Amino acid sequence: MRQHEQAHQVVGGQYAGAPTYTYQRGPEGQLYAVGGQVSIDTSPIPDDPEATISKMQTVRSAALAPAEPSPQDLRVAQEATRQLLQAQSELRSSRQEEGGSSDDGPQSTPETQATDSDRSGGEDARISLFRDVEDLASTDPATATDSGFRATA
Repeated sequence: MRQHEQAHQVVGGQYAGAPTYTYQRGPEGQLYAVGGQVSIDTSPIPDDPEATISKMQTVRSAALAPAEPSPQDLRVAQEATRQLLQAQSELRSSRQEEGGSSDDGPQSTPETQATDSDRSGGEDARISLFRDVEDLASTDPATATDSGFRATA
């Protein structure tokens, strides 16, 4: 679990918070980490699509950094990709308005273009990732059951 959370933090760099853990005391009195959390800033950089593209590439890489990304990790990566595609579209539009070429970067199709109406949820752009172990049948961390990640706002 600790390696999973640390992978998010290391790859997320300036956009990721420090891992925090929740603990449960086992029957012999020893504490075991049963949950972990790393927050990552998924907000776009206002009026700077190039910086947003770079940031979302980092966010996506951080979400997918662990050896076995959880379903929540995949959702965060998907959101980062959506925002990256939106920033690419904005950048192409601004370059076309300036008379530049639209051949910079990958072309998007209607299926891959993202709009503000695609965003679900509120405007809070901080997504918190945490691992929560629901069933601690064993106090041995190697055999504890892992339920994956959830997002909280």
